[in-house]
Amino acid sequence: MEFPIIKLLDYRAKWSELEASSNPFAVVVMAHLKALETRRYPKSRLRSKIEIVKSLYARGWSRAHVWELFRFLDWVMELPERFELQFEKALQELEEGKTCVM
Repeated sequence: MEFPIIKLLDYRAKWSELEASSNPFAVVVMAHLKALETRRYPKSRLRSKIEIVKSLYARGWSRAHVWELFRFLDWVMELPERFELQFEKALQELEEGKTCVM
């Protein structure tokens, strides 16, 4: 067996391809890249996490499919408690069809 080796950081330059992809691993790579980029900036991480979730719903993903990725997203894009509460509120508004502003 052969397994190709890739460097996830190389995908920074391919962000638009990741956004357009229907492959769930594209979302995994996006989350990883944003986690690295925002590791010292929790407010930016909050915005990025919300944007990733919005993009999943915009792609037509069902709530069940979005939640399947949540355990990973929450692990990779961990937020301080006060920002996690803001994320949960934004997620609730998003799922209720309200405008989510962050």
